[in-house]
Amino acid sequence: MNQTGIYEQLITQLVEKNLDRQSFFVGERKLETGEAATFLSRFLTRIIEIAMDSVPNGDTKIHEQIDLANTIVKWLSRHIKDEELITENLLDSQGKILTALFDKANPISADLPKYVDAIMPITGLTQSELFCGSNVGISLETEIKREIQSSDKIYYYEHNKPIHISIGNDLQKHLQVMNESAKGRRIPGKKAYENEAIQLTEELKQ
Repeated sequence: MNQTGIYEQLITQLVEKNLDRQSFFVGERKLETGEAATFLSRFLTRIIEIAMDSVPNGDTKIHEQIDLANTIVKWLSRHIKDEELITENLLDSQGKILTALFDKANPISADLPKYVDAIMPITGLTQSELFCGSNVGISLETEIKREIQSSDKIYYYEHNKPIHISIGNDLQKHLQVMNESAKGRRIPGKKAYENEAIQLTEELKQ
């Protein structure tokens, strides 16, 4: 291991073996109690991902991957003696992903499946994507518009400033303009809801 630069990764036995401490300065520190869970879980995430990918291709691959995941959950439950870990986290054998939950008694749209399809970001909610000249055919503007449609609140920090989008359960369609005080602090300005928020958005474009 001789790629120079700064790092923030756990030192595995393999990494330690390949560190040339004679030729390179090796910066390192002890793993602290308050950060151990985060670092170790990230490390295990990668290991488990490799294990899942190693399951042979075939008609039963997904089911075998789910069985492997449930086996890991059961092992953890026995290790920490927490039965609720099993009852609350075992995966359904069909391998489904929850994509939406809306009240039918007070529907936000007449066609909920179509509405969900329209507001769900093409890249998904759990994937982090960088728009750096990619040719995948997904524009940043398109993704932002979808994010806005599914948002609870939007905080607008003037032109050429980042937009903060808050996604919650209320779906208030709340647009909050954040102004700058004489001392440079951000203070709430105009705000609007639902259709008035759309009108305020048009005003901000001018």
